[in-house]
Order: sequence, then C-alpha cells, then structure tokens
Amino acid sequence: MADKTFKMAGGTVMRVTAVDACGVPQNCSIVSRCVATVQITPQYVDPQDLSPVNMDGSLCWVFQTPPQLKWEQYTITLNAVNLRAWAMLTGAALYFNEASPTPEAVGVSTSRNQVINANAGIELWKRQANEPCVDPTQTPYVYWVGPWITQGKIGEQTVGNSVVTGVIEGARSGVPSPWGVGPYNVERFAAGVNAGNPRPLLTAIGTTQGDEELSRELVTTLPPPAPYDVCLDPTSPVFSVTPTSGASPLLVTGTFPLYPGTSTPILPARIDWGDATAVDVVTSGTTKTHTYATPGTRVATFTPTAYSSPNYVSASITAS
Repeated sequence: MADKTFKMAGGTVMRVTAVDACGVPQNCSIVSRCVATVQITPQYVDPQDLSPVNMDGSLCWVFQTPPQLKWEQYTITLNAVNLRAWAMLTGAALYFNEASPTPEAVGVSTSRNQVINANAGIELWKRQANEPCVDPTQTPYVYWVGPWITQGKIGEQTVGNSVVTGVIEGARSGVPSPWGVGPYNVERFAAGVNAGNPRPLLTAIGTTQGDEELSRELVTTLPPPAPYDVCLDPTSPVFSVTPTSGASPLLVTGTFPLYPGTSTPILPARIDWGDATAVDVVTSGTTKTHTYATPGTRVATFTPTAYSSPNYVSASITAS
C-alpha cells in the first residue's frame, strides 16, 4: 500500500485533557468545535557562528552549529470558552455556585501565579481532502496531538460591539511527556485479526533525553469524538457488569456506557469479555448478557468503534 500524504482542509474539533505538573493524563477531558484557530510555532535556538577571522581579514576556517528545536509554542483562540478547558489551559481556578448536590462551575478566577498550574494535552482533527473513502464510516482525518501543553497565558481581551473570544498565548510544549500511547483510541489496526478495529497510538510518544517528541501527526480513519461540555474521565472509564462474582456458569449483564451528558448508549461497539470467547459486536440496545462457562477472574472491555474514545473496562469478574 502507498504511503499517505497530508492534504489538510481545515480543523474540526479539539479535545483538551487535563494533565498534572509532570504531564500525566488526569481525570477530565473536554471536546469542543467552537475553536477559531490553533497556531503552532516551532521555537529554535539560532545557529552559532564559530568561524575565526585571520589578522588579514580572511577566514581561517568556517563552522556553524546547527539550529536546535527547543519547543513548540501555541496560541489558541476560542469562540466559546468551556470553563474547565480554560482552567486546564491557563491554570485559572474554577468558581462554583452552591447548586445541590453538585456545585456548578459558573466562572473562573484569574490570579498572579496561576500559570504554574497550566497543564493540558490537546488533540486536533483536520479534514483530509480528496482521499479515497472505501468505507463511509471510516472517513480519513489528519490527527495531531500535543501531549503536554504548559505555561498557557491569558491573551488580550477586547470587549466591544463584536464577538469576544478567549485567547491563550505563549503556551509551549513540555518535555518529556509521559503520554505514552495515550488514554484514547485514535487510529485503527492496519493488519491482522484486529484490522479495522480502534487502537491507541502504535508507538509511545518519545522521551529520549535531548530528542524528546513534542507532538505527533498522522492520517487516521477513526473519526473525532462528538463535542461534549461535561468533564469526562479518560483514565478510568467504567463498563458496568453485574454480578461480579458467583458460581460458574455465571450469567452476567453488561450495561453500555453513555455519551457524555446524555442517556444515549455509545454505539456501535465491541465487547471483549476477557475469557477467549468471540468478541460481541453491539449496534443497538442498552445491555448485553454473557455467560462465563468456566471458573476464573476476568475483566470485560467495551470499545466504541465509531469515533475516538477511551476503552471502558469493568471491575474484576470472578466465576468460581
């Protein structure tokens, strides 16, 4: 098969994931399409000229050090500001009301030292133009990930008789990033028994000292997630399976996870029950039953197949 070519025709959505001060993904992600622009600017150390000049003005010899890439710098302009995404990207503290039982984030506070708390990972999906589309459910995109964005500063805001945007500027890539292969499935297996099924990055984000990987870009046929404004935990999403113990043969029921902020099951999907039986492909309904015929302890994994998402994993299930 032929190598791919980037033919990028504008962006679609951006996913922002909280990471800690070491760049490790945490328990909140937001997906937004209300992004005006994301500007990515490589920052280099200029070459150093080490060519000595003789007393007659001629050059004795010539040498110049190569330019060195320090990091990428990011400017992000938001048409609509999700408060939790803003807090991740700028370090601003969330301001909550007194709603019960769960207070709502209704604002943010800007403080002098907040920039030290600005840590996030961002992902972008760009349209891939004029690419043959064999399967209409596998439209090609160009996927980009900046696994660790830090030191985001709040940009200038002008309030007048026009749209007021939110601007994050001066953010840069942090290294080394512990993103690894990532907490989400972002591409599909290209060969083997799992060909066409979702998976995370094939290889981890590089952490070699002095040559740390700042970002990665690739062609994928796994579409981006639909926008959501609620805080979704990408690190430990749960696939509810009950009961979790009993005598074999043990009949269990798996309840499908829901689209964030809705009562709609995430479908289509694949369920691997962890007992070497055939994977179930589910396209409708809200639950699926399975029988563990032999004793053992397993976990079941629910993998959405229509868009980028984490895998949803059950608690341990023990058939005695």
